[in-house]
Amino acid sequence: MPWEDNMSFYRYFVPTNKVPSEHNTDILRGAVTAHFKAHYKFMPWVSMPMSKSFLRIVDVPRFQGTHYDLDHLTEWEEVASALKASPIWTSSHILCGDLHIVCTSKASTTATAFFDIWNTASGAHACQLVDKQFMFRGRPLWIHSSLKSFGVLLCTRCWRWGHPISRCHAVAAKFLRCSGPHKLEEHCAVAGCCKGNPKVDPPQALMPAGEPCSHLPRCPNCGKNHSAHECACVFWSHRFDQLWHVEKYCQVQANSFAHHQSLTSSH
Repeated sequence: MPWEDNMSFYRYFVPTNKVPSEHNTDILRGAVTAHFKAHYKFMPWVSMPMSKSFLRIVDVPRFQGTHYDLDHLTEWEEVASALKASPIWTSSHILCGDLHIVCTSKASTTATAFFDIWNTASGAHACQLVDKQFMFRGRPLWIHSSLKSFGVLLCTRCWRWGHPISRCHAVAAKFLRCSGPHKLEEHCAVAGCCKGNPKVDPPQALMPAGEPCSHLPRCPNCGKNHSAHECACVFWSHRFDQLWHVEKYCQVQANSFAHHQSLTSSH
């Protein structure tokens, strides 16, 4: 039976009684290719089951040409095109997704591009790229291996960035949608937006039992009307930029301290 994943394509798994040799795989690939060529308008990719390998490209020019501003940042598509056009890239190399370009520091003119590829059990595809170089805008760029977790962690207990759930120090777990200290099944009963309030003008009706919350969500990080894990959040768009998150949270803490000091001095 086919299985459809989140990238909107189908995979067919063929059971075998032993590990297929390259010759066996070629026979299967030829049969499948002939069938699809006769009945469909696209060609499938046939191979052994694969895992992912995580790689990084160092010293990528952060800006385009001599325009050193945020309006002229290097696009990941340009780096990917140069990589695929280089002699080190072959038809066996397949990207698992987009490249993610992360600046190395606020003042740096270079960045690091992270990407992952489908790899064999032996790691042969990654070995063909690791410690190799390709040309980009007239300069050589080197590829190195990378750790799987190169992005900023999002805690699924407090829904703030920068730590895993095992290191969360929040007083109570928070609901993703409204940042309130309760669980999903408790939301309509305890959340101010759903439990109703007959004393306000106009009176706020109680959300019917079993009905999902229809009110706007609130992000605990930027305070806007979306959940913390949505791509609309500015924190999510910088999920591969650890330096940005550190600076942003430092700014939030400084503003919070200044607000507390102003309240203290007024009393």
